[in-house]
Amino acid sequence: MSLDALCLGHWPEAELCGPRLAACIAAVPAHINEALAFGKPDMLGLNIYNGVPARIGAQGPEYAHRPVGYPRTAIGWPVEPECLPWGVRFIHERYGLPIFITENGLSCNDKVYLDGKVHDADRIDFLARYLLALHRAIEEGADVRGYFQW
Repeated sequence: MSLDALCLGHWPEAELCGPRLAACIAAVPAHINEALAFGKPDMLGLNIYNGVPARIGAQGPEYAHRPVGYPRTAIGWPVEPECLPWGVRFIHERYGLPIFITENGLSCNDKVYLDGKVHDADRIDFLARYLLALHRAIEEGADVRGYFQW
């Protein structure tokens, strides 16, 4: 919803964006709001690595902790290929623009084995999972024009 201003020409409704973003929107100078009328972009570039699991709690949405042993990259980021198709489909349905995944990848602890090669099993597995997930989003109608692996 933070792309609403750029892609739809108006800020999201306060009840949709929550109190923190609503407070920021209220503080936007008038000349910035006037600039929204200049049109929307031709495409969107998205950096997608992982998601933030949430659930409905007693006070509304809340963070859902991942279980012990959840797969993570070398720097501790969760491995969640499901974030890619979900995020791409949501953005495409909301804004109707072509999408480029401008960053996606993982950090690894690369090792050079006795044969002099880096076999890179973690990266191969990660990319296979994420690209299969992205393929699902494309099959379901998301207009993805490119993918850049980091």
